[in-house]
Amino acid sequence: MTTTSLDLRASAPAPIVLSDLGPLAGLAGTWVGHGYNLIAVPAQTNLFRLILNATNDHLTFTPIGGAVPNRGSEQADIFVHGLTYLQQVSDSQTSAALHIEPGIWI
Repeated sequence: MTTTSLDLRASAPAPIVLSDLGPLAGLAGTWVGHGYNLIAVPAQTNLFRLILNATNDHLTFTPIGGAVPNRGSEQADIFVHGLTYLQQVSDSQTSAALHIEPGIWI
């Protein structure tokens, strides 16, 4: 695969970006583990039944390459630093997706 200028995002050097993250810097990277999912679903009666299954968990934190402006009106803009994340949880036996969640920690 060739990389074009449209594939790249300008950013400060990695050591600077990480130092701006403070306590969040240690999260950068991909974390993999195993867990359990417990969910209550309706049963044929008015009661619920519980489903428990083992999971494979993948959580990737990617540093945002610069300050993110939090615009103010009565006060000056505040610039914060953070990471985007993608959490993916799948069933450990079938590999079926159970949960996918993107987000931002700032």
